Amino acid sequence: MKNNKKIRKIKKSYFTNKGSMPTNKNSEGEVWFESLREEGALLWLIYDPNCVKVDAQSIPIPNINKSKRDYYPDIYAEFEDGEKYIFDVKEKKYLDDLEINIEEAQRWEDRKKCMGEYCEKHGIK
Repeated sequence: MKNNKKIRKIKKSYFTNKGSMPTNKNSEGEVWFESLREEGALLWLIYDPNCVKVDAQSIPIPNINKSKRDYYPDIYAEFEDGEKYIFDVKEKKYLDDLEINIEEAQRWEDRKKCMGEYCEKHGIK
């Protein structure tokens, strides 16, 4: 990626599991998370010696559901071998709810499709 500057700012909250942690694996010196699962995934990447870059909510995936809003996957990571990955961290309950909520399930399928196209175009897994 040319410029992984944080575009979607995660704001501090006293009522949810949002926060930040220090890291030397991005230019800002910290990485923000919005859930305990994201925090856990980020910790795993920060302490993985093969991971050389990690950032959160830094890549806009354009035109999800033909809307004007971009979609920001949870985590972007690069590894020593040059591999690049995008991670979207979801709770099992969210995935289970997709079986019931058809409209949200369609939005998620659209996001996955757009992420797949974006990743293929930019050499990201």
